[in-house]
Amino acid sequence: MTTAVQDRLDLSTEDKTEVEVLRDYIRSDPADDTILEIICESVKAKADRYMKNDFTDDEGEELPIPKDIKLWVMQMVMRKYNRRANGIQSEQEDGFGGLNWSDEEMKELQEYRKMEWP
Repeated sequence: MTTAVQDRLDLSTEDKTEVEVLRDYIRSDPADDTILEIICESVKAKADRYMKNDFTDDEGEELPIPKDIKLWVMQMVMRKYNRRANGIQSEQEDGFGGLNWSDEEMKELQEYRKMEWP
């Protein structure tokens, strides 16, 4: 399995760690740093599974991971952080209704599901 994004994509800067960069981008609280780290690891793994690209040239030398992918990772971390209640189809204010869940609730786990046959 290719893990170029997981192994080599570093969102940190000279003066900020990866989680600090994400915290600034998302405008989150330092108390959520562990959540951001977990989400970031998951998003990077998802990128590798989708792209199946080791970002090496014909001689096996590592190529830089494109900045577009760095931005996608940051955007997906923000999306997953802000939408932690995965699968919500609609939401209404308290006293005026409730939450309706779409079929998306388990979608991201589907690829890991093992089917048992009799």
